Amino acid sequence: MDASGNLYGTTFGGGASGCGTVFELVNSSGTYSEKVLYSFASSSGDACSPQAGLIVDASGNLYGTTNHGGSKCYGTVFELANSSGTYTEKVLYSFTNSSGDGANTLAGLIMDASDNLYGTTYGGGAGGHGTAFELVNSSGTYSEKVLYSFTGGDGSNPQAGLIKDSSGNLYGTTSYGGGSGDCACGVRTLLLVLNAPAKEVKICVRRLSRSLGITRKTIRDKTFLLPVASVLGDPRRKIAVSHVRSFG
Repeated sequence: MDASGNLYGTTFGGGASGCGTVFELVNSSGTYSEKVLYSFASSSGDACSPQAGLIVDASGNLYGTTNHGGSKCYGTVFELANSSGTYTEKVLYSFTNSSGDGANTLAGLIMDASDNLYGTTYGGGAGGHGTAFELVNSSGTYSEKVLYSFTGGDGSNPQAGLIKDSSGNLYGTTSYGGGSGDCACGVRTLLLVLNAPAKEVKICVRRLSRSLGITRKTIRDKTFLLPVASVLGDPRRKIAVSHVRSFG
């Protein structure tokens, strides 16, 4: 939502080519009218089929991801550059699903103070279990850096995005995978950190710590759940997980 109460989002399908849209609901005293800001194409390396929401920068530019499309058809990160309410699309990165790169992102993005973008891919990576990635911004040109490739035993197939703390640590979930014991049957886990009371939490939790050079640390390893959404953090460093499917 912007300062005028206008709403922005994406559709997986529809649009001029059936590849989905980015839309705005324009607010007029609580009554909304839709405006299609961009229709994704089905050719020429364009993005296709977004499955997550958008973020906006200080200039009103919109950023998002798509599950398909791009030069290799494994999904993209895109920008809609705003010029007085007219938007122009630019594919910032196309995932390749090769040489350790990710594939098919289902999640949205976060942005840091330097306009670097962070997210996850459901597939790809060194072992095919998904990745956490950064798009490093250099004067509006982005290069991808795979921060971590999941192995299956430590988590697999993230479906949600990340959050970031003041130390640069990233937090999120994976929908499958896990280590030994309760996580061995591979139907649940997480990717980053949980700071919770001693009561049963039932989440396999991992952290990517910038101070450790982007490494994984197990915080808690109990679960009978399938996290499919992102985590929320508060100033006390407590994290909650929503949209969890139960398996037991």
